[in-house]
Amino acid sequence: TAIKGLPKTLELQVGEENTLKPSLSPITCVQKKTYKSSNTKVVTVTSKGVLKAKKVGTAKITVQAGKKKYVIQVTVKAKTAE
Repeated sequence: TAIKGLPKTLELQVGEENTLKPSLSPITCVQKKTYKSSNTKVVTVTSKGVLKAKKVGTAKITVQAGKKKYVIQVTVKAKTAE
C-alpha cells in the first residue's frame, strides 16, 4: 500500500478548512484511512480528512492506511484582513 496525492506541508489561516484527498495504491487497496492531529488546539482533523484551523501554531497531521503513514506539517497563520 502507498499513500499518494498529499502535500508535505500545508498553510491555513485561523478558521479555514481544507479537505485531504489521499489516494491509495494499488487501486484495489481496501485499507481504512485514519487521520490524527499532533496538536488539536491548533488544527483538528475529522475521520473524513477535513482539517479545521483553530489557532496560530503548527501541528503534524498523520494519515495512516494499514502500516503506511504519511505526515503533513501544517502551519496555521493569523487571519489576514481583507
